[in-house]
Amino acid sequence: MEKASKSAVATRFCVFAAIAILSVGALSRAASAMVACPYGYGSFMPPAHAVAPVKGVCPSKTIKVSYCSGQVVFCTPSGTPTPPPTPTTPIPLRAALSATGLTFPDLNMFRSVSNWDTFEIASHGIVGVKVWQSGVGNQKIDAEMLANFTQNFKQALSRKMIIIGYVFGVGGISGATQADTALAMFPPNEVTTATKIVNGVKKTVITDTNPGRIFALDLEGNPDGPSMTDAEAEAFVTRVYQKTGRYPFLYTNLRNMRTTGLLAKCPRWVASYISTPPPATDIWQYTDGVYGPQPHSFSTVGKCDINKTIITYGALRKLAGL
Repeated sequence: MEKASKSAVATRFCVFAAIAILSVGALSRAASAMVACPYGYGSFMPPAHAVAPVKGVCPSKTIKVSYCSGQVVFCTPSGTPTPPPTPTTPIPLRAALSATGLTFPDLNMFRSVSNWDTFEIASHGIVGVKVWQSGVGNQKIDAEMLANFTQNFKQALSRKMIIIGYVFGVGGISGATQADTALAMFPPNEVTTATKIVNGVKKTVITDTNPGRIFALDLEGNPDGPSMTDAEAEAFVTRVYQKTGRYPFLYTNLRNMRTTGLLAKCPRWVASYISTPPPATDIWQYTDGVYGPQPHSFSTVGKCDINKTIITYGALRKLAGL
């Protein structure tokens, strides 16, 4: 996948750079000629005398300059005045920041991906992954659950995908303990704030670690034992917030939606197999592979839980620390 991914990205860079370079000639005749970034990610002015890299390599006596969060790369003669290059993002953009309705599945221990190369493209680089469920008490199932998570996490991480790791909450076990177990397995995006002196001025510096990861609590009825109570769920959410500075997504169905209290502060991931998304929903699980609107199958997975983003792609990236 790494080779295929780099090839696809390089192709997009070269095509877009070629389009942009067509404007370079016009730059010598006009004072300015801004070019829009792909996916609506701002705009930039191509540098003078720019050429596209060949297979990612710039000619001698030229330097690389990147724009659009690293999506567009030019080679310019050494010493040519250019704007500072824009930083690359740890998770590449795979849709317009304003896009909604992006579909992606969540993978539990009974679902696997047959081709991650195809899956990465079909899912817009977003995937839900089951991290853990405490209190199962069956070593075989626990081992299978761990192996499934490890495999999915490794594959998604290597492809720089946005990963929504969810924990199935159970009753009778401390919510904080359940959160600690899962946080150790799936360190999510974490926000840290520090005060630093910059050029003699006190400034607040916010740092995101593990960008691209989102934590979620699956709060629903437990068919195999006691269900998680609201008090246990609040303890779970509190511990996650204490350790990461972010509220986890709360996955529920319509009956279990929380509109007041601490749990109402969590972004909402709602399972509702009807024709339209419920109000005040951020992510909508529209089918379980049997009920709900079509399609019920996802490429390289088959019939499974499939979701749509109701918030924008940009908003989802922000929740992932991007």
